[in-house]
Amino acid sequence: MAAAVAAAGVRPGDTVLEVGPGTGLLTRALLAAGARVVALEKDGALATALAAGNERLCASGALTVVHDDVLRWLRLGGCERAFPAASGSRAKVVANIPYGITTELLAALLPRGDVFSDLVLLVQEEVAQRLVVKRAGAADAREMSQRVRFYAPAARYVRFVPRASFEPPPRVDSAIVRLPLEPPERWPLPRAHAPAFFTMVRTAFGARRKMLRNTLPGAEAVLARLGLPLDSRPQDLELEAFLAVYRARSEAGAWTPPGSAMGEVYDALASRVFAAASALPAGRRLLVGLAGAPGSGKTTTAYAVVERVNRLAAAASSDAAPFAAVLPMDGYHLTRAQLDAMPDPAEAHRRRGAPWTFDGAAFVAAVEAVRRADALVSVPSFDHAAGDPVQDALRIESATRLVLVEGNYLFLQEPPWNGLGDLFSERWMMDVPPEQAMRRIVRRHVAVGQTQAQAEARAAGSDALNAELVWQGRGAARMHVTVPSFDEPHMT
Repeated sequence: MAAAVAAAGVRPGDTVLEVGPGTGLLTRALLAAGARVVALEKDGALATALAAGNERLCASGALTVVHDDVLRWLRLGGCERAFPAASGSRAKVVANIPYGITTELLAALLPRGDVFSDLVLLVQEEVAQRLVVKRAGAADAREMSQRVRFYAPAARYVRFVPRASFEPPPRVDSAIVRLPLEPPERWPLPRAHAPAFFTMVRTAFGARRKMLRNTLPGAEAVLARLGLPLDSRPQDLELEAFLAVYRARSEAGAWTPPGSAMGEVYDALASRVFAAASALPAGRRLLVGLAGAPGSGKTTTAYAVVERVNRLAAAASSDAAPFAAVLPMDGYHLTRAQLDAMPDPAEAHRRRGAPWTFDGAAFVAAVEAVRRADALVSVPSFDHAAGDPVQDALRIESATRLVLVEGNYLFLQEPPWNGLGDLFSERWMMDVPPEQAMRRIVRRHVAVGQTQAQAEARAAGSDALNAELVWQGRGAARMHVTVPSFDEPHMT
């Protein structure tokens, strides 16, 4: 334990997050070094015992014991509550992390360079070697190796810890690694692009034995330009090469509307699409796809932009038909009765909002019909109070020049959704930090009658899983516009 504390350079006054303190062996070493410790323990009995055995330290604020699952705690804004930005200094993570959640936990912690300066972790020795691998062509390189290069380029292997050091001894050796985190402003890509970049990297490493030119469209031209072999596989590339491939094939050149408030963003988006739709010949329609994770504000944005476009159109023409309309994916939820008829109704209701709980084929057909712009199209809306779609509630007139299609899975790369991306004249993606979106989701669930605990459980479970699918779609389709989502009261 002393080696981990020394590797982290813990000094009096430092704030440390410890994950899985157990009986408190490392906790005591951190406290002895003068740190203020936030100890996050999933096991209720261990959390209670740790707090009870350190009542004086808990009362003084030197030790805070939190009973929670670390992944759930991170998703629901635990970092922001425990380590407020106003404190002016970054905390450290020093932990003997549960080996079974190493990958998930690292994926959640590495992007938090705004909160943490260092991660000093005891992990399996084999994992430690993969995390700090520096060279291209290493057989043990993995997706997580690229994450570490991106977020913690100065990562280093600190110390081998043999299995005999533990009682009872585990079946594997361990090692301590130190990962100094770069703050977001020093990342090699803007923060908005990091999730999509790693979706691309995950896609590449998902087929480690395949050549990149066969798994990442556009990669071959970039490899040739960089002078790299055209038969390169993911483990052959340095981080800089992955970044070059991403910039060439993704939304790195996407336009971001100017503005420091959502009203300014809406105005800029409305001006853009009104001009584009007005320039089309008669009988043509501009179709815009706007996607975003749950809680990103996509529905609010869609209706705000369309309302502004219609005001611009009304000022320019006396046409009676609405110039712009919204086509929401929400109306294509399967009904509660259809979910009840599934083999596992309880799971179907719990996962409502997942791709398979929508009538995706009908939604794609509606988007195709709207794109033809040759007839009135009636589409359903969703009654949130009743919890079911309302058929033919919305009408898209044949004279409507702009249709803004909004939903979670517009760019998902699996049937039947995978044909949607090519139907849109422009592809837009909401950009919102995941923890901010989850806070909005919790507020939304509470507003319709769920308890705080129920709302947090749903947000950390089903909603978080759905959000990950949205990010995967972002990495697969080139975005034309990245829409910022500022945390204003009306954004839900």
